[in-house]
Amino acid sequence: MLTSIFGIENMRKLSFLVFILCILISVKNQNAEIKKSSSSSKTAVKWPYASWDSFPSVFLSPFTSMEDDDEVLWHSNRSLEYDFYRDSCPQAERIIRRVVHELHKVNSSVAPALLRLVFHDCFIEGCDASILLDAAIGIDSEKDSPPNKNLKGFDIVDKIKSEIEMVCPGVVSCADIVALAAREGVVQAGGPFYPLYTGRRDSVRSFRDVASSELPSPNGDLSETLASFASRGFDERETVSLLGGHSIGVIHCKFFQNRLYNFSRTNKPDPSLNTGFLNLLRSRCNDSSSSMAASPSPSPSFKATPPALAPSTSFDGTKSPSAAPSVSCSGSPSSSSREAEMRGSPSSLSAPPPSLKGSISVPPSSSTPSSAPFEDSLLSSPEEPGMNMAQEGPGVDFGTLYYRGLLRGKGILYADQQLMARIETGIWVRAYASDISLFHRDFSLAMMKLSNLGVLTGSKGQVRLHCSKVA
Repeated sequence: MLTSIFGIENMRKLSFLVFILCILISVKNQNAEIKKSSSSSKTAVKWPYASWDSFPSVFLSPFTSMEDDDEVLWHSNRSLEYDFYRDSCPQAERIIRRVVHELHKVNSSVAPALLRLVFHDCFIEGCDASILLDAAIGIDSEKDSPPNKNLKGFDIVDKIKSEIEMVCPGVVSCADIVALAAREGVVQAGGPFYPLYTGRRDSVRSFRDVASSELPSPNGDLSETLASFASRGFDERETVSLLGGHSIGVIHCKFFQNRLYNFSRTNKPDPSLNTGFLNLLRSRCNDSSSSMAASPSPSPSFKATPPALAPSTSFDGTKSPSAAPSVSCSGSPSSSSREAEMRGSPSSLSAPPPSLKGSISVPPSSSTPSSAPFEDSLLSSPEEPGMNMAQEGPGVDFGTLYYRGLLRGKGILYADQQLMARIETGIWVRAYASDISLFHRDFSLAMMKLSNLGVLTGSKGQVRLHCSKVA
């Protein structure tokens, strides 16, 4: 009897201890939840396309990893946030999407022009719209640097800016317009949608000398390309994925002419070129000039290249469907609602997410700033012969055909074909050639990272009223 009493008493004590322990655990979890909620509420906002559940968690990894690493150069600024203009200009992203969509229906050169523009902006001193500034007293315009001579897309940005200014004057930065418009261009070209932070501000300076010397050359060998992107924090995998942007646009013959007849002063074509493709390029460029065939033309760097030879890609008017189909990560184009069409978000992938230590490069595609009316600049025919990057068909499997071409020695630019020169980069070429889902995810991550390089936020910089001049 006494034993049972002691047993009951011990059970009561044990139950009481368990009860106290549960209370302590509950209080601890509640405090942790409060801290988590308060910290996340600073940046948690509604995303205009869909709920965050529709985006794989891997999309958030580049931002969190970059924010936690204060020692890594040019990583995203903590002041950026999703849907930054939700209160001050909620129509901003909708306007950007609509304008790009409408212009792309007129001419598919809009997409590669915007893609190249954001790369040339972000790669030089960060995504600050410095590429848009015209030359003025105290401003050496980046537009005047050799590699930027043939850039296009300025009229598109101006058109978007003017429409936004009508509803939200002095609110939306040109830097955000460049980043968001490039994203919409990618979607229109059949590529993936990727979420972006906003809240960038515009630079009051332009960096012509930096642009002249530090933009990667389309004629550079692999070591030069990798070193260039590594200087901006991109690794090999990211570099290979970003170069997939070369899937769209047209390259003028003068930028790969040396590969066709007198590669590296050998008076022979580039041996890495597929023979049948070499003949196609020769016929397309229709070179009857003996001087072009005989003159030595080493791979130029931007430092030494005169303006007339600055590597660039021009865009002719390849016809595109009135509405680009969304491309799912499984690789099958699907015609769905406009929202899903614009979203194009990758589904979950079995492959591990790429590390975000290193490299992403966007193809050199080019066009020229023009003083002509916007419609004229869009509809003008190319002045020189060139080769469509999507030789096997526009708007089909954004990226995949580009990588398959490299496997067959059909890279148009020397820097592109050089991706097959090393096992480390060749692995990713093969992976993307066979798995469009993997490429779309990696390309999305790369573009997200590129779009956050060296941004100005808070009180730094300004919001320009006109993108081509300081306010």
